[in-house]
Amino acid sequence: MTHHVGEEESTLLPEMREKMAASQLDELGRAFLKSRREHLGEEPADITKAEMEQQAANADISGASGMSKSELKEELEAAAEE
Repeated sequence: MTHHVGEEESTLLPEMREKMAASQLDELGRAFLKSRREHLGEEPADITKAEMEQQAANADISGASGMSKSELKEELEAAAEE
């Protein structure tokens, strides 16, 4: 499963970001977050900083590697609300 997640984050998601309109990406992101909350809760407690850094890269958040885990969480939450 880890291989598939890595493949999606390195291939599929960047292509979607390039080819889809911002409104489509926003709609897709909101649907994903809603489904994730319904099935997993707000956020898995065991998420690693590396996983959060990948999420930040997907959200075009720069400087993630220099942030603490709590700072990164705040940035990801802010980006999700935009």
